Amino acid sequence: MTDGQLLVGQTGGDPLPKTISGDAGGVSAAGGLTINRVSGTTTNDNAPTGKVGEFMSCLGSNQSAAVTITIASPGVITWTGHGLTTAAAFTLTTTGALPTGLTAGTTYYAIVLNSNTIEAATSVANAFAGTPVNTSGSQSGTQTGTASANLANAVPVDICGLQLTAGDWDIYGFGYIVPANTTTVTSVISSVSSTANTLDLSTLGAAYINRFSTFTSAGLGMGGFTNGPVRASLSGTTVYHLVNQSSFATSTATGYGGIRARRVR
Repeated sequence: MTDGQLLVGQTGGDPLPKTISGDAGGVSAAGGLTINRVSGTTTNDNAPTGKVGEFMSCLGSNQSAAVTITIASPGVITWTGHGLTTAAAFTLTTTGALPTGLTAGTTYYAIVLNSNTIEAATSVANAFAGTPVNTSGSQSGTQTGTASANLANAVPVDICGLQLTAGDWDIYGFGYIVPANTTTVTSVISSVSSTANTLDLSTLGAAYINRFSTFTSAGLGMGGFTNGPVRASLSGTTVYHLVNQSSFATSTATGYGGIRARRVR
């Protein structure tokens, strides 16, 4: 027997042991026996889709950049090095006018075409369905994209989402709230949830909650609100969302963050 081999005794009248040898796809034995190792355990690569160890993530960065938008069906947004993943939230602003079909300050969700171009969807579900916004008319001024969602007082908003296939998953989230300079904040909540724009306040570990008497951030971000792991045992494809909510007054607030999942089996 050499290194990397295992002798397995046989039954049924075969007195000779069989040799199982390591190879790139697992271990195999003469006589038809094949034993596969857990995929992805010998390298630092992600495990293949559907295999134990598969890792998925959806991230937003709160970064802003000038963008260009085509007037077409669908409208394509060129945003160099956007860093978004499909179903991550973003907003658009302009010094002039956006094309018809897009509204300044509305939260959209990315349909990623490549590292420099995206399309806009009106929901996480539409982003995964590949249902983009069509643009028409004309536009003017400079258009800017920001990788975050606009928040309304005490209203839960999707920040990003993951589309998970059947299996057993551990899901983690981390949220950030960015109030404007004069915004007074009384609570922040970040939650992993299987329901769009809805906080999960019943599943153990699904939500981070922090309440204040009154807090003025002076424009500083409030972040690192971690939640999870949440175990999800799924019988079919299911979308999980990172949802942020803040109770605030006086001015405005935005939210961003990420959601990650690792397949356990």
